[in-house]
Amino acid sequence: MAHDRSLDLFANRFELTRHVVILINEDPPPERILYLHGLGGNGKSLLLRHLEKRACLRTDRWPDIHDTPDTELLDRLTEHGHQVPVARIDFGARPAGENRPQEAFSALFMLKRQLAYHRIPELFPRSEVDR
Repeated sequence: MAHDRSLDLFANRFELTRHVVILINEDPPPERILYLHGLGGNGKSLLLRHLEKRACLRTDRWPDIHDTPDTELLDRLTEHGHQVPVARIDFGARPAGENRPQEAFSALFMLKRQLAYHRIPELFPRSEVDR
């Protein structure tokens, strides 16, 4: 996968980034769905890519890292954390092939494919079609 340079330029979303990092590193982590909404064009998709690549890390050293200043938090987390599985759906995306996020059944299969990338297929019961 190509390096996304836009993520290198992403800045100043410390409060939300810290919120996501705290949720992921609570013990045990809460079972939550985060819903991000806003007007089109203000950076929601870039923010989600940023969170997915840089903030969705879990570490056993969280008590040592928790009080790190915002500007250093992600660097410290990257040193000691491991990636957690992430799946997301853009309900505003246009349908394309099998990906139809506005249709419930298709959206579930979109999530299933994303989680299978993280080797989490056992969360979904197999159907006769999958066998």
